Formats: sequence, C-alpha cells, structure tokens
Amino acid sequence: MYMKSFVLLVLTLFVSKISTEYCYYRHGKESNGSYIECELAGTGEPIEGISLMHLERNTTISILKRELLAPFPNLKTLFMTAANIRKIEPDAFTNLTLVMVDLYNNKLEVLRRGTFSGQKKISYMDLSYNYFKNLTAATFSGLIGLEWLSLNANQIGLIESSALNDLVKLKSLYLRYNKIPNLHVDTFKKLVALEILDLSMNNLKTISAGLLSNQGQLYTLLLDFNALENITDGAFDKTIALTYLDVSNNRLRELPEDLFNNTNRLEVLRASNNQIRAFNYTILLSKTSFLREVLLYNNS
Repeated sequence: MYMKSFVLLVLTLFVSKISTEYCYYRHGKESNGSYIECELAGTGEPIEGISLMHLERNTTISILKRELLAPFPNLKTLFMTAANIRKIEPDAFTNLTLVMVDLYNNKLEVLRRGTFSGQKKISYMDLSYNYFKNLTAATFSGLIGLEWLSLNANQIGLIESSALNDLVKLKSLYLRYNKIPNLHVDTFKKLVALEILDLSMNNLKTISAGLLSNQGQLYTLLLDFNALENITDGAFDKTIALTYLDVSNNRLRELPEDLFNNTNRLEVLRASNNQIRAFNYTILLSKTSFLREVLLYNNS
C-alpha cells in the first residue's frame, strides 16, 4: 500500500514532462557492442534526452556499465526489473542525476562503494528480490536524499552498525523476508526521519532498548513472523509517534504494559500467535487512549 502510493506520487511529478518509452537491450558479439535503444511508443523513432526508462525481462545484462546509460544524460527514472543484472560498475551512473531507481528481481549481491557517488537526488530505490547477504557502510554510501528503500526478499543476515548512516532522510524502510538474526543498537541511529519500518519475517529474537531511540517519527513498526522471545524494557520509550505495532507470530511469553508508557498515540496492537500468559487491558488502556484494535488470539 505504502509503496504503490509513493510510486504514483513520484510518477505524477514527471507525467507532464515525459512520454512512455520502450527500451531494448541490444547485445553485440563483443561486450563493447552492447547498447540500450529506446523509442517513443507507437512511432518507432528514437528519443533523445529521455528522462524515464523501462527495461525489464528477457535481457542478458549481466553487468551494468557506464556506456549503457551514458547516451541518456537526462535520465531521472530507471526501471530495470528482472533484467538478470549481477553487478553494477561503480561508475555506471556517472553524470546522471537519478531520482528513482528500481532494480527489483535481479541477481545483485553487492553494491561497491562509489556506485551512488554524487547521486544526492535519488529518493526512491527498490532492491527487493536480489541476493544481498550483507549490508556494509559501502552499500548505500552517498544516498543522502533517499526517502524510500525496499530490500524485501533478499538473503540479508548481517547489517553492519554503520550501513545505513548516510540515509538521513529515509522515511520508509522495508526489510521483510530476510534472515536477520539480530541488530546492533546503532543500526538505525542516523535514521531520525524514519516513519515506517518493516522487519517482519526475519529471525530476530529480541528488540533491545536503544535500538529505536532516535525514531521519534516512527508510526508503523512491523515485527511479525520473527523468533522474538523478548522485548527489552524501554524499547518503545522514544517511539512517541507509534500508532501501529505488529508483534504477532513470535515466541513472546509476556508483553509488559509499561512498554507502552510513552506510546500514547497507539491505535493498533497485534500480538496474536505468541505464548503470552497474562495481559492487563486496564493498564494498557490507561496509557493508550486512541487504541482501537487489539489482537491477542492464540496465546496461552
């Protein structure tokens, strides 16, 4: 829902300035003979200075190189989904001023430092359904304007404590369906603008105090389908804007009401399919006067 609305909003900004382009990857016998060809829909005529490129499926782009995109200096929006891309050369986006990058469903494992050097205007990036295992300080270096990032359905098992430090404007972060077992207390330290955080369907066992200490604007937190056994006291002390919390389908044995001392805007609490033995609704309601939905079925 959030992804679709954001995409529509951003595309609206371009609709008065662009036409729909169909792009094709032409693969020569030699690697330097490969190029991307774009034409205006229905005319067969090449377009110069295009700002939006769609190129997906049935391509053999194993390495995204500078020469492929160099002919399109006005490129702002790049969709290369299911294009079999395994690697991006660090200078592939040189001299471009990108705003949206969609590399959904490729075969990327690593983004080398410098890949997004100078790309301060990229606000949207989809890297879902790739093969990322580790996120390091080099992965997102330079993306200081990024507001929306999806890494859903990769194989991420490690996020270095400084991996997200450049993403100071990030509002939405999706890490659903990975293999994350734990998070360093400083992982989200620089993400002060974060509003939506999806960590569902991972292997997290605990949410430590301090992990969300700088997330005063966070209003949606999804932690369902993990292996949570414990949420440390004080874990939500700083998430004062939180309205939606999902901790369902975990292994929680208790959910102390004092966890919500500072979340007085909470509207939805989902904690079904855990092992919670006792819960005091009276205390909860005294702290969260906006609460409209509580789900606790299939507990003990």
